[in-house]
Amino acid sequence: MKLPRTFLVTALVFLSIHSAVFGADRKQLDPWLNDELLPFLEDRLGRHPRLKGQPFEVVGANQNSALGKMDGLTAEILRKIVDRLQSVPGANFVERSTIKPWSDRGKSVELACDPQGEATVQVTIEVDNSLDSGDVRVAVQAMDLVENNWVRGFKKIWIGQPTSREKRLMAKQIVDRKLLGSRALPFRGNQPDLLASFLAENLSCHLMRTGEPNLKIFLRNPTEKLPEFLRTTLGLLSHYLARFREVEITNKKHTANVILISNVHTIDSKLLQISLLLRSLDKSIRLPGVGTEAYVYVDSTAAFTQLGSRELTARKAGQNYPLHRSMFDEKF
Repeated sequence: MKLPRTFLVTALVFLSIHSAVFGADRKQLDPWLNDELLPFLEDRLGRHPRLKGQPFEVVGANQNSALGKMDGLTAEILRKIVDRLQSVPGANFVERSTIKPWSDRGKSVELACDPQGEATVQVTIEVDNSLDSGDVRVAVQAMDLVENNWVRGFKKIWIGQPTSREKRLMAKQIVDRKLLGSRALPFRGNQPDLLASFLAENLSCHLMRTGEPNLKIFLRNPTEKLPEFLRTTLGLLSHYLARFREVEITNKKHTANVILISNVHTIDSKLLQISLLLRSLDKSIRLPGVGTEAYVYVDSTAAFTQLGSRELTARKAGQNYPLHRSMFDEKF
């Protein structure tokens, strides 16, 4: 049977379109990154009037990011984006530092703070390999962290078949150590040195950006009723802060012009949030919102119910009430 000519033409057109969109002519991930995504990011973050000069960070945003993890393919794309954008004029990349314990040599420490402070724009990378077709979807977009909404017109998507190497990368799970201290990757109860280092460096960087000179911080003694890891953290915190040149630590309140207020809150039965806030004792010193916080995972927060503070809200049958407790003695 001879097929109509119009049918053959229609079929050929369909096959050519299908091949271009779904077949061999479709770009693989690497060429798409180099030819489309990276030039797009350079233009938006380096030259766009709204985003040029804005401090930005790049993060993974897959289903495991809430656990402080990312797959190997997300990590590789992130590294390529950072490597490319670090040298682009006008693009102001901010990188979270990896927390390390300090050696106890009594030497002063030079701060390595980003002069722009915290990121106001977050570039997210989402790799989705759950599509029924077996394709992988890579979406890169930007969140305005100040307005808490997605930046309009800032989105690139690739959908295609992964290579064997890309499949192996997606099967790998990598812990993002730069998220340490966040809710996604809290400190553990056996890491008081890392927790103290994190809090001290964050506070000192915030203070350096205020431009206030001659700051003398008074720290109260931690209460003996605190769990040991928190008492150790606060002891190390005082020691670490004293090693930064930006501040001076004093144990005499009448000589201080700033006081450190510290609190612990229960988020759930095993997760704590530690918050530090600096309050000026001198009206001439302006410290608006200078503070920091970190999350800590502990075996149980039950020990905190024995603190007996008037700030402690008792737990009642089946209800999880938040715990708010000053970590310092109320006596000066």
